[in-house]
Amino acid sequence: MKYGITAATGKFGKTAVETLLKTVDPTEIVAIVRNPEKAKQSLPKNIEIRQGDYTKLEQLEEAFQGIERLLFISSLPGGNYPRDKQHLNVVAAAKKAKVDYIAYTSFPHADQATSVLSADHRITEQALKDSGLTYSFLRNNWYLENQTDLIRSAQAGKPIYFSAADGQVGWALEKYYAQAAAKVLQLKQPKPVYEFAGATTYFY
Repeated sequence: MKYGITAATGKFGKTAVETLLKTVDPTEIVAIVRNPEKAKQSLPKNIEIRQGDYTKLEQLEEAFQGIERLLFISSLPGGNYPRDKQHLNVVAAAKKAKVDYIAYTSFPHADQATSVLSADHRITEQALKDSGLTYSFLRNNWYLENQTDLIRSAQAGKPIYFSAADGQVGWALEKYYAQAAAKVLQLKQPKPVYEFAGATTYFY
């Protein structure tokens, strides 16, 4: 089995690689990264590293060759190259390379969400549905680390304000979502959708 992890030099990607290494032989793990030199400095030495930039379709096609199970980590929004187009490149490349299965890090209830942040994820989910590939949508909630300032204010006894319906949120540390992603990647019969957000405590 060959497991591919995109964006593997990021915090999420590195945690997913480390989680996989606990149960998978290093020869079965391929880190797909934009900057291989950076990856050599930060990732375990005993895994394969391939270059795969989301903005370069042909490079992605080559990077995905022989990959059977791919963890597709969504890119950051707001860049010069639109995120939805980056994601469509990944899906097209995976289809061309005949990847067996993709686990994609999406947005809570992406098919229903109205947040601006959800739009690219909704497009990507639809592209995966249309691709004919086997997939799982890992609909992750907001990373707790994103609210560090808010949490510090609360710890200091200051009032905090947030739009959260009945006062609950479903945030968790990024590492927990990454660990879950690595575990889903290894399931024999993964589900199409994993709502890692709870029924009502997702972030809009």
